[in-house]
Amino acid sequence: EKCIPSVLQSDYPRDKMEIILVDNGSTDGSADFARSLLQKEQINFKIIENNENKGWSPANNQGARVATGEILLFLSNDMEVDKNWIKEIVKIFSLDPKAGVVQCNSISMWDRKTLDSGMNYLDRFG
Repeated sequence: EKCIPSVLQSDYPRDKMEIILVDNGSTDGSADFARSLLQKEQINFKIIENNENKGWSPANNQGARVATGEILLFLSNDMEVDKNWIKEIVKIFSLDPKAGVVQCNSISMWDRKTLDSGMNYLDRFG
């Protein structure tokens, strides 16, 4: 309920956005909620509904296979993004055409002053 609205509040042009939701077998009505919201917003979107949870990486790969954009941004359903998020990522790729991956800082949902790595990180070797 917070992820997609935060993306929609982005200052990035909507005509350049494509939202792909891969629903991993949820039973809480997430796909229907997203479909209803995105249809109202009149934005280019696709929803892939899996009958079971295939895992985070396979779901990302499913979305990537149907994506038409040049830059793919992956989010989990529990994330919210800053309105400048997309523009900043696009800017990094335009400044360094050799860049293949960009990782943003994550801020804790419970303490907005604390960085939250989710116990994961990328070093210079990936």
